[in-house]
Amino acid sequence: MRILYLEDEPKDAELVQATLEVEGIGCELVRADTQADFCRFLQRGGFDLILADYTLPLFDGLSALEIAKNVCPEVPFIFVSGTLAEEIAIEALKLGATDYVFKTRLSRIAPSVRRALREAGERSHRKIAEQALRRNEAYLAEAQKLSHTGSFGWQVSTGELYWSEEAFRIFEFEPTSRPKLERVLERTHPGDRLLVEQVINSAGQEGKDFDFEHRLLMPNGSVKYLRVVGRRSTQIDVDSDSLEFVGAVTDITHRILAEQRFRGLLEAAPDAMVVINRLGKIVLVNAQVEKLFGYQRDELLGQEIEILVPERFRGRHPEHRTGFFTQPRMRGMGEGLELYGLRRNGTEFPVEISLSPLETEEGLLVSGAVRDITMRRLAEQALRQSEAYLAEAQRLSQTGSFAWNTVTGDIRYWSEECYRLLGFDPRGPLRLWETFLQRIHPDDQVATRERFERGIREKVDFELDYHLVHPTKGIRDIHSVGHAVLNQSGDLAEFVGTVIDVAERKRAEQERQQLVDLVPQIIVVLGPDGNWIHANRVAREYTGLTIDGHQSFDLIRRTIHPDDAEKMRAVRERGLAAHDPFEVEARLRGQDGVYRWFLFRYNPLVEHDSVTRWYATATEIESRKKEEERVRKENLRLEERTRIAQELHDTLLQSFLSASMQLNVALDLIPSDSLVKPNLDRVLQLMNQGIEEGRSAIRGLRSSDFRTMDLVLALSRVQQELAVQPDIDFRVTVKGQQRPLQPSTRYEIYRIGREALFNAFRHSGAKCVEFELEYTDSDLRVRVRDNGCGIDPQMLLSGSEGHWGLAGMRERAARIGGLLEILSGATAGTEVQLSIASGIAFQPSSGD
Repeated sequence: MRILYLEDEPKDAELVQATLEVEGIGCELVRADTQADFCRFLQRGGFDLILADYTLPLFDGLSALEIAKNVCPEVPFIFVSGTLAEEIAIEALKLGATDYVFKTRLSRIAPSVRRALREAGERSHRKIAEQALRRNEAYLAEAQKLSHTGSFGWQVSTGELYWSEEAFRIFEFEPTSRPKLERVLERTHPGDRLLVEQVINSAGQEGKDFDFEHRLLMPNGSVKYLRVVGRRSTQIDVDSDSLEFVGAVTDITHRILAEQRFRGLLEAAPDAMVVINRLGKIVLVNAQVEKLFGYQRDELLGQEIEILVPERFRGRHPEHRTGFFTQPRMRGMGEGLELYGLRRNGTEFPVEISLSPLETEEGLLVSGAVRDITMRRLAEQALRQSEAYLAEAQRLSQTGSFAWNTVTGDIRYWSEECYRLLGFDPRGPLRLWETFLQRIHPDDQVATRERFERGIREKVDFELDYHLVHPTKGIRDIHSVGHAVLNQSGDLAEFVGTVIDVAERKRAEQERQQLVDLVPQIIVVLGPDGNWIHANRVAREYTGLTIDGHQSFDLIRRTIHPDDAEKMRAVRERGLAAHDPFEVEARLRGQDGVYRWFLFRYNPLVEHDSVTRWYATATEIESRKKEEERVRKENLRLEERTRIAQELHDTLLQSFLSASMQLNVALDLIPSDSLVKPNLDRVLQLMNQGIEEGRSAIRGLRSSDFRTMDLVLALSRVQQELAVQPDIDFRVTVKGQQRPLQPSTRYEIYRIGREALFNAFRHSGAKCVEFELEYTDSDLRVRVRDNGCGIDPQMLLSGSEGHWGLAGMRERAARIGGLLEILSGATAGTEVQLSIASGIAFQPSSGD
C-alpha cells in the first residue's frame, strides 16, 4: 500500500509508519512537507491513502484536503495531528475528510486506515455495480419491448404499483402518470372486470401467486388480450408485515387473434351440395347449403341457381349453364377463374365448385359441390403473414433453417436467414453442401466434416459448434443442429435442422463471466448437471486453482474438509435433481491450507422451464461458527458450575452446618464464666460467616444472572455484603464510555474484583479503598487500590497453602485472556490491576 503523508516532521512520519507495520499494515510512505511537493506527488498518482498534519509552516491540512478532493477524490484522506480542535475536526469531516487521529493516540491509526480503505473499496465496487446495473436495465427494457412484456411490482398494503416502460405502453398510459389499480380496472373489459377483482382480492388476502388472462377495452374501442403473472416477492424481510408481488404482463393479442383465425379455419370448411335441372332450377340442397348460404331449404327449392350467384356474374351465368348441359362431363367450374357465392344477406364469398352430370329418370341433372374457400384464402393470407413472421423471428434470433439431401449432396431448402447467416445471396440458386463447407474456418474443417460424416454413417442427429468465415462479417460462431429423417425403409433421406449465430451469445457469456469476476464473493457457475463451467476471480484466488483446475478436478475431494465431503455430495445431488435453490454448510480449504467454514448457496437459472445454469456462492461463516462453539462451551461451563454448586452444597456446606449445630449445643453446656467460651463464640461466628459466604458462592455458581449483571452496581455492594465498618472511605469510579461486556468475561471480572475488594476490606486494615473501571478503545481496565498494610512478598509470589484467593484471581484472568498485576508495599498499600483487550471484553456492535 502506498501512502502520501503531508508532514514537516520526519520522526512523526516514521512513528506513524512503524505503528501501521506493527498492526500488520505494510506500506510505502512518501512524505511531503511543502505544498509544491504535495501537489507534485498527487499528480503522479498511485496512492491508496493520504495522511496529513493539520498545521505546517507554509501550508495547512484543510488546503491540502481541498486540493486532494479535486485531483483524486476517490483516495481516502485522514488527518493525523496533535493540534486539531474538535470543531475543526468535524468541519474537516464535512469537507470530505475520511477521519482524524490525534498523534497522542496513534493506537487508533490502524483501525482508521483499515476502515478508510474498506470504505474506498466499497465505493469503487458500488460504482462498478451501478454501471453494470444501468447497462442491464437498458438490455431489459429493450428485451421487454421486443417481447411485448412489461414488468410490475405491487405493494399490497399501500396499493402502489411500479411499472416498467413497456407496461405503460401496453396499457397505453403516459409514462409520467402514476399507475393505480383503479385505473387498471377501469381499462379492463367489462366482461373480465369481476375476474380481475377476484384475482386481486385473493392475492392480497391470501398472498398466493397468480397467472391469468383477461382483456382490455382501449379508448378507441379496440380490445387487447393480456396474460398477467405475479409471484410473491422473496426480497421482503421475513419479519416484515409487508406483502409485495412482482411479475410480468404480456400483450398476447396477436396470439389470441391467431388462435381465433385458426379455430375459424377448422370450423368453416363445409361442402355444400346443390342439384339443378336443365332449366337451372334448384331441385335439391343439403344442410350444409343452408349453413353456408343462410337460406332455409324451402326458400331455395324451385329457385334459379343464379340466386346464389353475385349480381355482377348473373348476366353470363345462364349461357355457361346451358353450355355445360350441351357437353356434360365431370370438371371444375370456371377453371382458372375466381368464383364467388352470394349469401341470403347479400354478402359474397369465394367458392370452389365441382360439377358432375347426373342421369335420372327426370332427365339430366347437374350436381355442384360448393366449397367455401374463404378460409382457404384467409389461410393463404395468414400463411404468407406467418411466413413473414417466421422470417422476422429468425432474423431477430439469428436462426436459419435448412434441409440437406445426403444422397445427392444438394441443399433442398435454406431459409432467408440461413442465407444471411452463412453469407450467401438469397436471390441466387441453392448451393451444394460442399460449397457451404468451404465457408467453415480451416481450423474446424476436419472436425466438422468428420461429425457430418458420422451422422450420415450412423443415421443419427448431430449438434456441433464451428467458426464460419463470413464474407462481410468476418469470423462468426455458429451452432448447428441437424435431425436425421429416415424413409420407410429405414435409410437416411435427409437432415433438417437449424444454424444459429451464437457470437453475440458467447460474447454476452464472456461479459457475464467478467461481471461475476467483479463480485467480491466466491461465485462458481455450473452446468445443468452440476459440472463446473466457470469460477470467478475471488474463487480462484482463495482456492489457488485455475479455471481449468476447477473444471478438471474433483473439487469436493480437493477443497472440502473430509468430514464434510460426503454431506456436501449428498446435498448437491438432491438439490440439483430438485431444480430448486438450496444451501449447505461446509469447511472450504484455502490456498494457505487452512479450512474455514462457508455457507454455500445454489441458485438455478431457469429458461423455458428448464435449468440452464447453476450459480453457487460461498460466504464465509467462520466467525459465526466460532460464536456457536463459544456458546456451546459456555453452556457446558454453566452445567459444570451447577454440578460444582450441588457438590459444595451437599458436602462442604452441609458439613459446616452440622459442625455449627454441634458447636452451638456444646456452647450451651459451657458455663458463661468459662475462659474458653469467648474463643468458641468467635469460632462459631467464623463458621456462620463461612456458611453465609458459601451460600453466596453457590448462588453465584447456580445463577445465570451474571449475563445481565450491572458490574459497577454489583461490586459497589461488596462493602454492605461483608458488613465492614462504615468508616472506611469506599470510592467507585467509572471512566470512558461504557460498552456492553461479554457475559462470561463480565462474570470473571466480577469474581476477580470481588476477591480484591474482599482482601482490601478484611485483611488490609485500610481506611480508603478505591474501585476504578476504565473503558478505552483498546481495552477495559479494572483497578482496586487500598492504603492498608500490603501483602507479604512471599505470599504475593507463591501464595499461602490452603488459600486460593490470589491464585484464583490469576487463573480467572488467564482464562479470559486478561493481564493481572498485583502491586503491594508495606507503606503504599496494595493495587490490583486487570486489563483485557477490547476484542475480548466488549460485545461486538451491530455495525462490526
